[in-house]
Amino acid sequence: MTTPNGATPLNGRIAFLDFLFCWPPKGGADVDVYSVMTGLHRRGCQVKLFVPAFAGCPGRGEVEADVLSFPVEIVPVPRKRQQLPALAEQLQKALDGWRPDIVIVCHGYLLKTALIPMLKAKTLISRIYANEIFCLKDAFHYKDGAPCPLYFHKEPELCRKCAAEHLETQVKKGLWDPWTHEYIITRGWDSSFGTAHRNALDRLDSIIVYNESIKGALSPWDSKVTVIPGGITAEPVVSASAHPEKQGQGMRVLMAGRVEDPLKGLAVLEEACCALRRKGYVFEVQVTHYDPFFGRPELKATGWLSHEETLALYRNAHIAVVPSLWEEAFGLVAVEAMAAGVPVCASRTGGLQEIIEEGKTGFLFKPGDSAALADVLEKLLQDPVLRKRMGDAAQQRALEEYAWDKVIEKHYIPLLKGFLP
Repeated sequence: MTTPNGATPLNGRIAFLDFLFCWPPKGGADVDVYSVMTGLHRRGCQVKLFVPAFAGCPGRGEVEADVLSFPVEIVPVPRKRQQLPALAEQLQKALDGWRPDIVIVCHGYLLKTALIPMLKAKTLISRIYANEIFCLKDAFHYKDGAPCPLYFHKEPELCRKCAAEHLETQVKKGLWDPWTHEYIITRGWDSSFGTAHRNALDRLDSIIVYNESIKGALSPWDSKVTVIPGGITAEPVVSASAHPEKQGQGMRVLMAGRVEDPLKGLAVLEEACCALRRKGYVFEVQVTHYDPFFGRPELKATGWLSHEETLALYRNAHIAVVPSLWEEAFGLVAVEAMAAGVPVCASRTGGLQEIIEEGKTGFLFKPGDSAALADVLEKLLQDPVLRKRMGDAAQQRALEEYAWDKVIEKHYIPLLKGFLP
């Protein structure tokens, strides 16, 4: 494997433990883990991925290991061992067999909290991918139409009650998605789970988060919290923008990602587009809804697309919109659009407000405010010079700050070197 030009070599053994990893990937966290491990491996670091495969719980631990460029150990977990002491013992045995210098606990929900205090490692680091560290009911930390003001490490009893009410039906009916599955294994309803949560944060040597908002909410532990953004594989996205200019084409606005999720804010975009069309603007809105027959007069659904096909959409878009209602931890679709030279209109929330430079690479607007979104879309629709200037600035920022080699070199190497012998 070729070392990137100018890359800093890294010697050591780093184990990655992921409770949800799948390959081919099922989400951004899988791609994040793969990209970081690949980048470290290319710099000479010995890396190995450990993935528990829980019997009876699909959607996790489904890995085609032979297509990965680094070693993977699948740890089978039969039903009879899906309890904390037995699971901790099994994972510890697997880790001890490889003797890592650092263990990075990656994606997972409540199991991370419960198992971290039980794991023995020279250095233990955790990567937080969303808001799972703050909420007991789901990874969104969103309730009653707005980001939840409560945090589990601050108000454990109120959060336990909320989660019990929210998950009661799934638990009783046996509708166990990965979150509910972990809620059962960890006995998340028990008062002892709040203590385990704080013990996990105390035990960690370092906590990696996506944005400053998450770091600020972890203020009791901020001395060990490091903000590291996600990244993009620059070449496929940039190659899309290298196609001929979109001369003579109708205006296209793109909303990519899991648009069928109400928290992604598709309804906000639809309202904004209706308002603009009433003013006489003519443009097409493409949304990556999995259902090609998704019926909305203002929107054109693409149906399911591969990642490569989605990147091709950026090539033909004039404006990208990320109207999320919840606090996006990162905002990968925004960065991918920027890398393709497309200006972005995004909600002023979570990691999005750190990615978009207001008035330079795009515009920010209040989450849920369709009128504000319509205003910034109008500015871009009527001004090709502004679109070009913002698109160029967006592409430059994406490639300088979020290309994976840049992220690893700037953030991961200094952090990990501080813990390696």
